[in-house]
Amino acid sequence: MRAAITGAGHYVPSKVVTNHDLSKLMPTDDEWIVQRTGIKERRFVEHDGIGASDLALPASKMALEQAGLAPAEVDAIIFATLSPDVNSSPDDAHGILDVELHADGSGARDLWLEAPASMHAPRLTAQMMEEGRHYPRMNGKAVFRWAVEKMPEVASATLARLGMSWQDVDLFVPHQANMRINQLVAMKLNIPQEKVVHNIDRYGNTTAATIPIGLSESWKSGRITKGTRVLMAAFGAGFTWASSVVRF
Repeated sequence: MRAAITGAGHYVPSKVVTNHDLSKLMPTDDEWIVQRTGIKERRFVEHDGIGASDLALPASKMALEQAGLAPAEVDAIIFATLSPDVNSSPDDAHGILDVELHADGSGARDLWLEAPASMHAPRLTAQMMEEGRHYPRMNGKAVFRWAVEKMPEVASATLARLGMSWQDVDLFVPHQANMRINQLVAMKLNIPQEKVVHNIDRYGNTTAATIPIGLSESWKSGRITKGTRVLMAAFGAGFTWASSVVRF
């Protein structure tokens, strides 16, 4: 299946501001502006109190009409703007404090899914399937060795950049690929096991969902409350590894 654009709409304010209008406010003229930019006029909002969402409304209605859809038939709206109606009053005490990402392709074949792939022609064959090459393959020893080295390394770097130590970490939520890996990583970081979140014993390796599940369960159980400082670390195929610190 292909995505399709079934309707488009636009709206611009009715107030026209010409280059001559601008020349009354600043040392410029129509000839200078046109020569350098090609602009002859632009639109301004008519009066105070009109925001980006007000401009988007008639444009959205036009797009819906062109697509032959009613507002109730829309499943989701994605709104993007450089100038929102109201700018937030940011809280520097909370949020994502730091993120660090790494990758090293030298370990790609130690944890990968060989087929189907664009490097093969055809991308998938009956022989590949018979040989099981369409299933994930892992060099367990290599992955274990890299993970217990790189996860503490990247987590330590993230904490150091923030001027934090393990004592400042309220909760450690690592990727859930192996219980022993997580225990060793916590030990290298000097984080007590009671601060480490584990769920692999109950769910197995849920891959991309492991850290989100850990956060969700910790939130629900009260281990995460306002102000909780959470360290997260992950290791995966590629090889790739990362760390982040969040204050809730």
